[in-house]
Amino acid sequence: MESIRSLLLDFSGRIRRRTWWIANTVLFLLSMLIVYLLQPEIYSIEIDPAPPTNLAVDISSLLIAVPLFALTSKRLNDRNRPRWIFYFIVAIMLPFYIGPFFNVLEGDSFGGWQGPAWIVFALASIWILIDNGFLPGTSGPNQYGPDPKES
Repeated sequence: MESIRSLLLDFSGRIRRRTWWIANTVLFLLSMLIVYLLQPEIYSIEIDPAPPTNLAVDISSLLIAVPLFALTSKRLNDRNRPRWIFYFIVAIMLPFYIGPFFNVLEGDSFGGWQGPAWIVFALASIWILIDNGFLPGTSGPNQYGPDPKES
């Protein structure tokens, strides 16, 4: 149990691509299940546009963000990326988790500054997917710890 807690809540160390993919997939499915249980009407194709999320869904999204950020941090560590890249990614992504609390950055709104914000979010997401999901980590130990393939 401690290793799962460490995997999902500790921002230090390194993880392999496989671990990143599995954990992200499980968190994605868990978040879909949570949303379905807390606000099933979001998945209705009969409601157009989809209703805004409720507070419980917003809070669960924020709670899921912590392990997602921890996993991203560890993969960036495995890729031997400087720490400021992680902070930059969090600065781009966090508003999309906090935005629903303030009724911004949700739905299909692309007016004003939200359109460019969504584009930056999409580009950062694509970069994270490619960098963390498809490219190998550094071989051997690096400044963030030992090679996870060797342990």
